[in-house]
Amino acid sequence: MKLKKCFIFLTVINFSVIFFSCKEPIRGYFEYWSSTCQVAGVEYISPCTVINGKPNVSAQGDSNNEVVIYLNLINPEQHDTLAKSSVVFFNLSRGTIISQKHINPDTIEIKAKLDDAYEGETITLSGCLWPDNRTGYDDVAALKKSNPELFYSTSFIQNTPPENIKNLSNQESSHKYYQNTQKHHVSFDIPDRSKNKNKDAQFEICCYSKEDGSFLGKQIVPMPQSGNSISYCFESIQAENLYYDFTVQVIGKHGLKSEIVSTNGALGVQILNEPGITFSLDYNGKKDSENYEYIEVDSANDKVTCTISAENGSTIEGDINGTTIASSTNKYEQQLGTGKYTINATIRRDGSRPVSVTKKVAVITALKDASVTFGSNGTQNGKTLSKGGYTYDAIEYTGTSLSMSVSNLNSDSQMQIKINNVNQNISNSYTLADGYNTIDVTISKDNCNSSVISKRVYVVKSLVKPVISLGANCTANNKKATKNSTEYNVYEYTDSYATVNYTNSNSDCNINVSINGTGKNKNGPYTLSDGFNIISVKFTKDGCNDKTDTKYVYVVKTPSAPRITFNNGSVTGTTTVGNEQADIVKYSLLSNEYLKISVTNTESENATMIVEIDNTSAEGNISNLELVDGAHTIIATVKRQYCNDVVTRKTIWIQFKTIKVTVGTCKLWSDTDDAGGKSELCGELSLKLNDNPWNELVTLTKESSFNEKAWTTFTHNTVWFLSNNRSDYIYYRSNGMYEDDPTDTDPIPDVYTYLSIDSIVAHVRNGLGNPYFNIVNSGTSGTDKLEHWIELVVTEQN
Repeated sequence: MKLKKCFIFLTVINFSVIFFSCKEPIRGYFEYWSSTCQVAGVEYISPCTVINGKPNVSAQGDSNNEVVIYLNLINPEQHDTLAKSSVVFFNLSRGTIISQKHINPDTIEIKAKLDDAYEGETITLSGCLWPDNRTGYDDVAALKKSNPELFYSTSFIQNTPPENIKNLSNQESSHKYYQNTQKHHVSFDIPDRSKNKNKDAQFEICCYSKEDGSFLGKQIVPMPQSGNSISYCFESIQAENLYYDFTVQVIGKHGLKSEIVSTNGALGVQILNEPGITFSLDYNGKKDSENYEYIEVDSANDKVTCTISAENGSTIEGDINGTTIASSTNKYEQQLGTGKYTINATIRRDGSRPVSVTKKVAVITALKDASVTFGSNGTQNGKTLSKGGYTYDAIEYTGTSLSMSVSNLNSDSQMQIKINNVNQNISNSYTLADGYNTIDVTISKDNCNSSVISKRVYVVKSLVKPVISLGANCTANNKKATKNSTEYNVYEYTDSYATVNYTNSNSDCNINVSINGTGKNKNGPYTLSDGFNIISVKFTKDGCNDKTDTKYVYVVKTPSAPRITFNNGSVTGTTTVGNEQADIVKYSLLSNEYLKISVTNTESENATMIVEIDNTSAEGNISNLELVDGAHTIIATVKRQYCNDVVTRKTIWIQFKTIKVTVGTCKLWSDTDDAGGKSELCGELSLKLNDNPWNELVTLTKESSFNEKAWTTFTHNTVWFLSNNRSDYIYYRSNGMYEDDPTDTDPIPDVYTYLSIDSIVAHVRNGLGNPYFNIVNSGTSGTDKLEHWIELVVTEQN
């Protein structure tokens, strides 16, 4: 069954606009209808047939199920009836409209893609014309109220003939089936039964004699429920030594049929159709005064494939711009570059009259879209905003403003630029305001479809990233703490707690602050807990990429420095020990034998202390440790996890306060045989410190007399010694002690003795009072005796 084009014309008269309340109604009527336009009828270019008064359109135009529909217009003033920008003029209740455009002022071509799922359904095409003299209307409702004649609706049934069979064979005797059954039969592959257009189809099989072509029989075979092929045998028509030809035609469930497929091309009458002259690209809808139709290619080097096709068994001849073409088959192809072409094609086949057609076509370079470039300080970030039903692409910029340039890439053409529907003078650069902007650029040229681009952009100043910083009492110590495989930077803080804040350099944005997943108000600073913290600050703004700063920090309090205490001493100055400056620490040797120190860890939690004194280490607090005099180095180190060590180092020089020893009370006692009861002595008593010269204490002369066997006491505090060394010694000597007369041949012998400063001080420190020398000198006779008792008064100097 041959499907033909359908033409349906509709005449619309809107009587509501005929009767004008003016003095010349007839003139008003004609003025109105001459200034408007309307759809007169619909023409289905795709295969169509009318069944029960309803157009049935086939969706088998190509692999995309594309259909082509022409709307024929009444357009007296040749308006551009699709003039409103960014408007979808016509819609289908089913399927998708691919394109809608003028092919001439009186015809609109609509291409649509249907789907096999819609087979048998009624599909409505509806919409409106929007001519160039009505673009002032902003919405469809206002347009319809003013000009209802611009609106149009029609419907059709999607009814596509079933697909044809494949691999038709009349199974000659060499076939295995014939060898097994000795019966001639026909076999073929069935179309895809899952498609709606093929579902429930039937197969009309006719049998003919191969010898004389006579018709022998017909059978209707239903679509099998399984399998992909059919083998059919006419059981009653089997004659020995005879062969048969067969025809098969698929009958769809809605009555449409596929083309007849035959095992013999001579079956039936052959009527030649006009040769088809098609091109790999569509016409652009333009036609010049010489009737050349135009096809646009992307570049001057592109080619258009011209295909001349005819029915099977036909040959093709003709010429293109006078150059002869010929093909012994039913198909001819040639590549056409840019230029004008007149194509004459004639098809021939034995037994049929030749058929010729002429086609005039011009291949031209399509207009390139204008190049719209935004300033290098702008970035299209992939975000979109909606306003008034339109989508706007967001562009962020840095600096003070966003610029835009527009370039026309075509020669001999005109360019029009509108920004927010305001015509712009052609310029090298334009400045876009923040917010919503619509840029329309139209490039036009004779016989070319205008290049129209419309860009909708939302211009917004980029956000500056937040900067998170910890408080002034916090210091990064370059250590890392790890939790769940994530590294945290360690910050130590002093005082009571750690704080964090952020810097916002933006004038207007939304602020989201969270610490450890808990939202905070936007006004910092914020207190951090000891341990692991995740601080996140995010700035957001319509049309902008979010800007976020996130810090992973481990917060820990810096340990307090360990405390070194001199329990019984104090620092009195400094000195140099080696290359180091040392504190001089003095203590009272009269009260303590040595200097006592304590080293204390002042941190009570999660902190340990190592104390090293003169290269000997110990862990923990040290209390009342005695250190000998001299140089010592004390290093106390407090450790806490993730913290830098806190070290207190002291080099000290220990010495006791200067000991002053003064000669105090002196006593002499004599035991002599002088009957007079008195003795007279002469000679001297002396003391010295270490190897220093002797210091005279007192010289006893003859006048120094005392009673026999009695103590003679006197004081002498003019001689004293200063010592800073406990190993110093005070030496005592009685020298030249004679009784009565220095010429006495029986003197009392000299006596030498000494006491160390350490023993002198220990005597006092132990509560035994002042120390003293107690010396007994005996004469040679064994009866003379002199005892010396010299008090040493011990004091300290700072």
